[in-house]
Amino acid sequence: MDKRARSTVPQFRCRVPTKLVDQLRGRRILLHLSRRTEPACIKVVTIGTDVAFSLETTDEAIAAARHADALEHLQRLFDLTEATPVKLSHRDMVALAGAVYHTYVWVHEDDPGEPGRWAWHKGLSRAIFEGRIRDAPPATLKVDDSDAGLLLFGTGDLTAAINALPAGQHDGLENRFGLLADWALIRHRIHLAPDQRNHFLKLGAAASLDASWQLRRNAEGDYRPDPMAQRFPPIESVAALKPKQTITGLFDSWWREAKATGRSQSTHHAYKNAIDRLVKHLGHDDAGRVTEADMIAFKDARLTIVSVKTLKDGDLPGIRSVFGWAVDNKKLSKNPANAIKIKAEKKTRTRSKGFTDGEAEAIVVACLEYQRKPKEDARTAAAKKWAPLIAAYTGCRIAEALRIWQRGHFLCQILKQRPPQQRRGDHRRRAAVVLSIDEDWVSDGTGEVDKIASRSPKLPSGAQAHPACKPNMVEHRH
Repeated sequence: MDKRARSTVPQFRCRVPTKLVDQLRGRRILLHLSRRTEPACIKVVTIGTDVAFSLETTDEAIAAARHADALEHLQRLFDLTEATPVKLSHRDMVALAGAVYHTYVWVHEDDPGEPGRWAWHKGLSRAIFEGRIRDAPPATLKVDDSDAGLLLFGTGDLTAAINALPAGQHDGLENRFGLLADWALIRHRIHLAPDQRNHFLKLGAAASLDASWQLRRNAEGDYRPDPMAQRFPPIESVAALKPKQTITGLFDSWWREAKATGRSQSTHHAYKNAIDRLVKHLGHDDAGRVTEADMIAFKDARLTIVSVKTLKDGDLPGIRSVFGWAVDNKKLSKNPANAIKIKAEKKTRTRSKGFTDGEAEAIVVACLEYQRKPKEDARTAAAKKWAPLIAAYTGCRIAEALRIWQRGHFLCQILKQRPPQQRRGDHRRRAAVVLSIDEDWVSDGTGEVDKIASRSPKLPSGAQAHPACKPNMVEHRH
C-alpha cells in the first residue's frame, strides 16, 4: 500500500501489465470492497498505465483487506483479457445476474435508508430497461439517483412521469448497467462472448430492479423473504465456472503422484510445512486467488523471520513444485511463485575446501593419540579415534560415519554429489560410494587411514587415501 504526501490514508496502486495497457486503457470498472463489519467501500476507477485510488480508511486491517480485494479483482480482469470468450446458456446467465441481486441486498439490507432513495433508483433503472429514456447515471451499487431523477422527471408523481414516456425508443443498457455486468463477470471469471452481452445486460437490469423493490420494502420495515430471490439458479450451477482449487488440495494431489515416483517422507514433511505457512499468511486456501503480489508479500514477510538461505532452500522449493505441478496438470494457468526471485550473496572464499597438511596432521594425531578416559565405554573411545578420520576422508557427517554396520560388515555408504543439471530431490541418478572398514581397526580404534582405501574397490579411479587426509576426495558430499 502507498500513502500520498501529507495524507494518512493508504492508497491502492497497481501497475497494469504492459501487454494489456492498450486493450484496457480508459476502461472503467466497478470495485466492491465492502465487508459486513466495515462501512461500504464502492469505487469506480479508470484504468491507465496503472490503477490508483484511496482506500478511504486509516484502519490498517481494513485497508489491507480492501487492498487485497481490489488486487484480486484486477488480477482476474487481467487474466480474462487474454482468455477465450465463452458462450453461456440462458440459465447460466440468469444465475450470474443473481449475483447482482444478492450483492445489492447484501450491501444495503442492514441499513437501506429512506424508501424514497430506492424509488428514484428503481425508477431510473426501469426507465432505461424499458427504453423510455436515453441516458442515466451508471448503477454502481451506490444509491444516489435523486438529483438525476428530479432533473429528468420533476417533483411530481414519478411512476406517472415514467409511464408517460413511450417505451422501446432508446437503448441505454450499457451505460446504466455495464459496470454491474462487468463486475459480475469478472468476479466469477467469465469472459462472455460479445454477441451475448446485450442479453446479459437485460438480465442484470431485471435483477437490479428486483433488488431495488426488495430494499425499498426493507426501508419501509418489511423484511419478509423476497419470493423473487428464489428465481435465480445457484451460481455454482454455472457450467463455465471452474471448480475452486484449494492450495492444500493441490498439495495432496501433488503428493499422491510424487509418492508414487519415490519422493521421500521427509520431502512431504518439508513441503507440507511450507504450504501451511503460505496458507496462514494468505488467510485463505483458494489457489486461484494467489497472485504474484501475494507471493512477493509472502517472501517479504518470511524474510523478517528467517534468512535468505532458509527461504530459498526451505520454503520456495515446495511451493514452486506444487504450483508448478498444478500448471503442468492444467489446474492453474500460471505459477505465481515464479515471481519470487532471490539472489543469495556468494561468500568470499578465503581458502581452499581441503585441509592443509598441518590441519590434516593435527586431525590424525588427535584421533590416534586419543586415550580412553576412566569409566568411558571402550567402543565410545574407539569411535573417537576412527569416526573423525572417516568423516574427514569422505566428507560425510559424523553421524553418518558412525552408522556403518551393515550385513555383518563395517560399511560406510556415501551418496556422490548429483550432477549440476539434476533436479533437486531426484535421487535416481545419485550413485553411492561404499567404503569397507577393517573390523579390527574399528573395534580398537587404531590403524592407518590407508586401510580404508585398501578395502574400497568401488572408489573412483585415482582416488587414494593420503596421510594429509583431505576431505571429499571421493566426491563432494551431497
